[in-house]
Amino acid sequence: MQKSRFSICKISSIKMNAIRMNTIRIGMAAGFCFLLALAAGCSSDADLPPYPDGSNGDAGMNQPSENEDEITTVPFTITLGGLSGSDGNAKQDGRNTRVAPPGAGSSSSSGTIGEDYGYAETDNVNAVRLIAFRRRVQNNGENTATYDAAVNDIQGFEYDPTNDKVINGKPTLENGKEDDYLSGKPHKHYVVKGTFGISRGYEYRIIALAYNSQEKSPYPQYQANQVITNDMLNIKRGTTFQEFKATFASYLVDGDKTDTPNNWLDYLKKIGLLLYHVDCLSRQLITVPQLFYGTLYQKGDDTQNPIISSADYQKENLGNNTPTPLVGTLYRGMAEVEVHITHAAHYSSIAQTQWYCLLADTVLTQMPLTSYDGFKQGSVPIKKYSEKGGSYTAIAYAKFPGEGKEVVLKAFVLPGKTHLAVRIGLKALPFAHNYQIKAKDMMSSEAATGVIVVDGVSNLFYLRRNHKYVFTYDKQKTLTDSRHLLDKD
Repeated sequence: MQKSRFSICKISSIKMNAIRMNTIRIGMAAGFCFLLALAAGCSSDADLPPYPDGSNGDAGMNQPSENEDEITTVPFTITLGGLSGSDGNAKQDGRNTRVAPPGAGSSSSSGTIGEDYGYAETDNVNAVRLIAFRRRVQNNGENTATYDAAVNDIQGFEYDPTNDKVINGKPTLENGKEDDYLSGKPHKHYVVKGTFGISRGYEYRIIALAYNSQEKSPYPQYQANQVITNDMLNIKRGTTFQEFKATFASYLVDGDKTDTPNNWLDYLKKIGLLLYHVDCLSRQLITVPQLFYGTLYQKGDDTQNPIISSADYQKENLGNNTPTPLVGTLYRGMAEVEVHITHAAHYSSIAQTQWYCLLADTVLTQMPLTSYDGFKQGSVPIKKYSEKGGSYTAIAYAKFPGEGKEVVLKAFVLPGKTHLAVRIGLKALPFAHNYQIKAKDMMSSEAATGVIVVDGVSNLFYLRRNHKYVFTYDKQKTLTDSRHLLDKD
């Protein structure tokens, strides 16, 4: 019987060995901030993504008439952010909803077991993409609606390719300042800056996404595949805001083929005509990218109204005043899972370990992008391989690091409920085995709300956005004993 000790911080971290499992939650979302002080200014035309219809992006747009061709250039600043609460729900006024920025540490209501400053998860994030949707001005451009009403007012907005911008560059650090982070104590922010073109006669909803543009699939035979592709987002001429979504690609391993580009047959361990220990597998592989999400609004707008009206930026209304800048905060939308296997050893002197895959039996591949809550509305799970087949999908991969060394399996996933397992590939019989990750039932109480949060029951883990779950095995044999075996034979 495994014993557990539980402590609450902002990011979930589950440490497990033979006798205990500790859980830590630390402010990971704020950690992403390092990424953002990318090169200031908008991207060049060369940086803009291609348009699916092959046009320059203007075709099919409801363009203004000649007397409405005024465009006002408005600066924007996107900064770091973090959320507290059981699932990261933010209040619009920002009170008691933000976690500390990187370097500030973390606190726990029940005692901190460890610290995670959030840097490791964001070191490779190198791009911020602005995606705008626009419609003809409503109600003379007056922003009189409440925030809740504005959030739900999504009809009529259509993708604006002229304001689709990708900002690339290395991060830089903004000067320290005092604000509502850290109870007003001075600290440093990381931001990305640029400009946005607002056309007369329109109002806008502007979404920002941050990610690692260079990330590639880790699996053998798929390593030339980019994780972030143009096909991930469904934006094209005519796409409406309510249709805006992301879809993540997965790859089916074909047991009738050989090891070829985009078919890693060794995952199924086909030896002769036989496949080894595949009954629990969906036979699919996926890499879900780490995404940060934010909505721009006018600086100084306490309501954070997401609808930006051109009426506020017309020459006759501006007078001698400079345009009000746009600001926004990005939040991490994914949950993170890590499995550490220390003192990794060969299965035997004959059946030498080759590789590891982290598995999940519920992997969601699609979610809406109309709000940050869309990350909690994941859908389109990867299907079982067949009616009698399995549902476990590979979500991470690592080579065997050598006897006595640690292997780390790391994956981002859309929030949801799932079982977890590890598939270990071997050079000889049994060629592969699948082992379920198990832990004692865990529940925690959020200090601010008193809400009871379920983290795991009967080895079913409840993965929440902006939380990190780390399973640590001090010895490989702890994971690979018979109690963890998923295989039927």
